[in-house]
Amino acid sequence: MAEGRSAMSLELICGNALDAEADALIVTIDGAARCLYGTIAQAFQRRWPRNFDGLVRRIEYPLSIGRAQAVKIDGDCPFRLVIAASTLHHVGVLSVTEKLRVVQQALLASLQLAHRHRAATLATGLLGGGWRLPARDALQAMKLGYERFERRDQVRLLVCVLDEATFADLARPVPPHSG
Repeated sequence: MAEGRSAMSLELICGNALDAEADALIVTIDGAARCLYGTIAQAFQRRWPRNFDGLVRRIEYPLSIGRAQAVKIDGDCPFRLVIAASTLHHVGVLSVTEKLRVVQQALLASLQLAHRHRAATLATGLLGGGWRLPARDALQAMKLGYERFERRDQVRLLVCVLDEATFADLARPVPPHSG
C-alpha cells in the first residue's frame, strides 16, 4: 500500500523493520528513563549489541514524549542513522487523543531528522507507544503525521508490520460507515 505524492511515499509492508532496506530506523524509547526500550530497540540490541551500546550512550536524556533524537551509527548494522523516538510513557495516564498526538509528533520529528540527515528512506514499526493502541489507530495517526511532513516527497517511510494477521487487517480498506 503506497500513499503519498511524487516519488516518495508511506508504505505499509509485512516484515521486520530491522530487515528493511533503509538509511534510517526509528526505535522507540521512554525518554524519561534510561533502559526502557520498545520492541524494535530490544531486537536491535540483540542483533547489533555494540551498535546499540553506542546508540544508548549518545541519547541525551530526558527526551520529552513526542520528541526524537538522531544518532549516526557506524558499525555492523545496515542503518547509518537511528532515530530514538520518545513514545513510551510509563508515568501518568494519557487520553486516547493525547496518545494519538504523541504518535503524530514523534513521527513528524523523526521524519524531519531523517530529512536533515539526508536519509531518503526511514523504516519503523507501528508507533503504538506501548499503550496497546489499536494497530489501525496507530497507523492512522502515523499517516496524519506523515501528511504534516512538508518534505514527504523526499523521504520514503516504510511502516513495517511483523505480524501477518495485523498486516492483512491493516492492508484491507476500511468499509465506509453506513447509516
